[in-house]
Amino acid sequence: MTIKALPPSPVDYIFIGAGCQPITFAFSYLKAIDPNILLDSLNKTLDIFPVLRSRLNRNSENEFEFRITEDGLTFDVTESSTSFEESRRIEQHITPVISAEGNPPTKITLTRTPKGSVLGVSISHALVDGFSYFHFLCSWARICRGDRIIQPSFDRELFLTSISHNPKTVTPESLNKDCGLFHSSRRSPL
Repeated sequence: MTIKALPPSPVDYIFIGAGCQPITFAFSYLKAIDPNILLDSLNKTLDIFPVLRSRLNRNSENEFEFRITEDGLTFDVTESSTSFEESRRIEQHITPVISAEGNPPTKITLTRTPKGSVLGVSISHALVDGFSYFHFLCSWARICRGDRIIQPSFDRELFLTSISHNPKTVTPESLNKDCGLFHSSRRSPL
């Protein structure tokens, strides 16, 4: 199945627009990472996570989609005269994404330092949550080592519900019972 575009789920729209923060981490390594090996394994990983190579496009006044495109992800290699530990600001190793129309939602920066390398990965929160962010990173590392990965799912229908049924009246009791988020009695001691 070839994915050409993915619609944001209803929750993803919270993370689109000005002021939205991406999920961003910087990872420090005590050795120099070969950017060619990293890029080769990244490209193989993006074949499995194609939506990370996308751009946010507007379909209509109120609807967006993540359109898969070759220029939808940036991968930059930089040099720094200071090590990660000596850095005054972590931002010098990260290129944060902007979750707005036309921007790539994934930016990766490999910084070569005197004491090794720093890998900065910034992905729009509209595209990934914490779990899928680290699923991608773990898969990338496993592919780099030649190990097997767990395939991701891009079935956005799982996030959408049909409103064709007639919902019952919501009461505090039914919300407590059916939601799964609340517990009305005291927890038992451990």
